Amino acid sequence: MQGTGSPDLRGREDELGAVRELLHDDRPGLRVLLLDGETGIGRTTLWSAGVALTRQMGWHVLRVRAAPSDEMLAFAGLADLLADLPDGLSLQLPPPQQRAIAAVRLEAEPAGVVEPRTIGTALVTMLQSLAGAQPVLVAVDDLPWLDASTASALAFAVRRIEAHRVRLLLTGPDRGARGPVLEALDDLPGAAVHHHTVTALDDASMRGVVGAVGTHPLPRSLVERIVGAAAGHPLLAVELARSVHAMGSRPGPDDPLPLGARLRDLVAARLAALPAE
Repeated sequence: MQGTGSPDLRGREDELGAVRELLHDDRPGLRVLLLDGETGIGRTTLWSAGVALTRQMGWHVLRVRAAPSDEMLAFAGLADLLADLPDGLSLQLPPPQQRAIAAVRLEAEPAGVVEPRTIGTALVTMLQSLAGAQPVLVAVDDLPWLDASTASALAFAVRRIEAHRVRLLLTGPDRGARGPVLEALDDLPGAAVHHHTVTALDDASMRGVVGAVGTHPLPRSLVERIVGAAAGHPLLAVELARSVHAMGSRPGPDDPLPLGARLRDLVAARLAALPAE
């Protein structure tokens, strides 16, 4: 991420600049960057680049990639976030918080119902303890798919972290329900939260994305067809290019571009997000 030489990051100078600004913001208090945009536009690629850069800078990173399959699993996201905690940190918590964290991490049977306030307080305590030694990044990809228990705990923490150097890097679509974390961010001072919409790539960058797929270059006319069909969405362009490379022969000018299974799923997801009309 030192530059934008990676094909996955071509044309993303503004977005990378927003990530760097988040990490180099030395003001006290919580700071948040929310990367929003359509499915397939490149949010996760930028999120991953941000996580990698943060680790290179020596920060402690707590990360989770939320998924629809985990949405109904209580504390699934929080267990992933806490997986990278230093050994023994949870042992510094008061006993009720220790037991709650052990239950979330499936290290012990819960003594009863895991009380949300206990979990939220434990998360605040651990983040503040971590931040006392080194900066901390909490990185959540696809925030809307975060399970409700984790989202509530994170929202609880967001409202209570003040003077410690903790940063949040979040991604999500540009539409849909806001959820508890975004509602908690609404309560922060305006300068604390920066929204950056990841938009469609320009054609030159898209040609670079397509050209980086496969071991042999595609004809220029075919590259232009893929760029036009993908309409600035790099993930769609990559999947189209992979489908073309997987063919035994190149499609002719009047032949449809091949649709692989993953590409069909991506297109279906984009269509499902459109208004009914």
